[in-house]
Amino acid sequence: MPTYRIIKLKFDAPIHLGAGRDEYDQSFASLHSDTLSAALAAVKASRGETDDLKAFLQSFRISSAFPYSGDTLFLPKPASLLNVAVNGREEKDVRKQLKRIVYVEKCLWETLAAGQKATVDPESIQKDYLVVDWKSFSVPFRKQLNQRVAVSRDG
Repeated sequence: MPTYRIIKLKFDAPIHLGAGRDEYDQSFASLHSDTLSAALAAVKASRGETDDLKAFLQSFRISSAFPYSGDTLFLPKPASLLNVAVNGREEKDVRKQLKRIVYVEKCLWETLAAGQKATVDPESIQKDYLVVDWKSFSVPFRKQLNQRVAVSRDG
């Protein structure tokens, strides 16, 4: 059975996740696996270890980075419809809210991935997140884009 490791990245300062190409007017909310792989290869190359980068990149698998808050991990919403019942609400009343979910708490995700139905409280739907312990939930990250322009002093 494969071994999986969870590595939590913590940034001390704001970061810009962009497509490169000098497109600073947009920022992404997730750090993709190819970006992480390229960063690891760049670090290896900067240390002078350029002998076999292709073999290095094929020696591991890495997923995209997903948000977390404390010990609570989030995974992307499964591609299929969420098999979720919300206590005290009709399915038609929460359909749009469930459609907007981007990340699902790991324990709920495992239930849904196993093909089982999850039952949650109405407060478990926290904008883009589906959580179990909604009373102690805090948004894992904040997306903010500051527009900056360079204006020539000579007109």
